[in-house]
Amino acid sequence: MSVLDDLTQAYGVGPEATHQALARHLADEVEVRHEPAEPADGVYPAAVVLQALAQRAELFTALMPDYAETGQVSQQGAEITVDLVVSGTLADGQRIEVAGVDVLTVREERIVRLLSRFSAEQMRPLLDALAR
Repeated sequence: MSVLDDLTQAYGVGPEATHQALARHLADEVEVRHEPAEPADGVYPAAVVLQALAQRAELFTALMPDYAETGQVSQQGAEITVDLVVSGTLADGQRIEVAGVDVLTVREERIVRLLSRFSAEQMRPLLDALAR
């Protein structure tokens, strides 16, 4: 199954399926970038990237028990674009929806680069909830 087909199917199922699809297709080393840039941006072994993604999912689930992540997946050339929406409800009842875009660069059916773009303003309620 191609990376595009696998990710398209996985995003229709949920975060765990998406994690498993990524695990099947990550290159041995993956360049991770964020916009805006983060101090942890760099090149990491696939296992480290998968661990970080799993920790993020655990954190989001702890903050929002109804955490969900949906994505519309498309491809142009070597880049797969995932238009994402992370959503859920915080303990105080505040509903969260954060839109973002992940751009995955694929070479030889392996994901070699992850670029993640999220609005800092939309992420603020999640960061505030972490500080509590």
